Amino acid sequence: MLFCSRHRPALITSAAASSTATVTMEGKRNMEFRPSPVEPMTRADSKWESLTPAPRSPLKDWVKAGAWALGWGDVLSCFKTPPRRDIDLDRTSSSGSAGIPAFGTVGFSLWGDRAFSFSPQSKEASGEDVEASPKVAYQGCPGAFSESAALELFPQSEPVPYETTDKAFEAVVSDEVSKALVPIENSIGGPATGVYGCLAKHPELKIVEEVVFDIDHCLVALPGTKISDIKRVYSDPQALAQCGDYLSTLGVEVVPHSDTAGAAATIRSKKRLDFAAIASRRAAHMYTLSVLDESIQNHTDNVTRFVAISKTEGKAPEPHMVAPHECKTSVVVGLKQGQNLTSVLSAFASMEIEVDHIQSAPLRVGNMAERENATGRFNRVYFIDLIGSLAEPLCKLAVERAKESAGFFRSLGSYQRDSRF
Repeated sequence: MLFCSRHRPALITSAAASSTATVTMEGKRNMEFRPSPVEPMTRADSKWESLTPAPRSPLKDWVKAGAWALGWGDVLSCFKTPPRRDIDLDRTSSSGSAGIPAFGTVGFSLWGDRAFSFSPQSKEASGEDVEASPKVAYQGCPGAFSESAALELFPQSEPVPYETTDKAFEAVVSDEVSKALVPIENSIGGPATGVYGCLAKHPELKIVEEVVFDIDHCLVALPGTKISDIKRVYSDPQALAQCGDYLSTLGVEVVPHSDTAGAAATIRSKKRLDFAAIASRRAAHMYTLSVLDESIQNHTDNVTRFVAISKTEGKAPEPHMVAPHECKTSVVVGLKQGQNLTSVLSAFASMEIEVDHIQSAPLRVGNMAERENATGRFNRVYFIDLIGSLAEPLCKLAVERAKESAGFFRSLGSYQRDSRF
């Protein structure tokens, strides 16, 4: 029997009076209901003492059992029933987000001569296949902005911290994780050049998604610290640059750190009241630090563009599904001696393909070229973002023409664009 309320639908898959009923909720684990005989309830000084319920349908009792256990009292308005007796919820463990235990058993009494108890039924017990949460690598410690961005883009994932961006890339190559989420550009600090180096180093990796994440920097320190007492501030070099105006007013020593959350952890371990860090409010909470000041970045609209890296190239967004201006294609171009970027850009201009971003890197990538069956060394590599998808004929043709004008050319993939950057 399927019934609905203003919350979530539930499906009772078995409702025999002498058997077990399983209720499946959207987004929740299965709940298994078992009837058990109980003595009639009485309350000496209550109007319920002489209540004798009318004979009831076992099927309706099962429906009401599920409804009241899950907090769906409004479902019972569909049935004309005698007044409900007290429901006694014997919670044997901590409550879940839906107001029911995450583990353990709940018992309750209902109309008639039966009581019910239910307990969450795991997928293992129900015989369902259990899928592990996909792992997503990020650079930094727990509490880093990269971890928060990973949870926003992949809410069902398990973020895995790595010490460096290169190690996060290598984790994808070795299949330790399915993806890596890395910052590639900030609205204040500019490009993250180390990420471009990693993209050049690993030609087997592709960009499959992007997300633009708001960055709100806070000045955090041990509880009891005063801003006037601070002599040293730790943080990621990008964060220090993004908060340069604020730091100049403090007149403090700035010390670069591997990441913002790691800086917060360092402040906690050093136990110095004259040290502080620039990190997120979330990191301050995780490491039991006080927020002395917030939104200390040079500009309030501080955002970072993150890209998801994977060994499996994502499917290029189809033109009939996503408008061309909502897609992005990233490519890497290498130029030999005597070649220039103008000829490559002309190929895009001839097809009216907009160039959204160009980042150059003075790299010698002969080994990368050899893996692509090319020869020679390149003075410079260009990472170019185009507006459009390779599933779109004009964009695909423009890329093919650009290849003819470059000594080295590789596509990093097409993906849906986050237009907030």
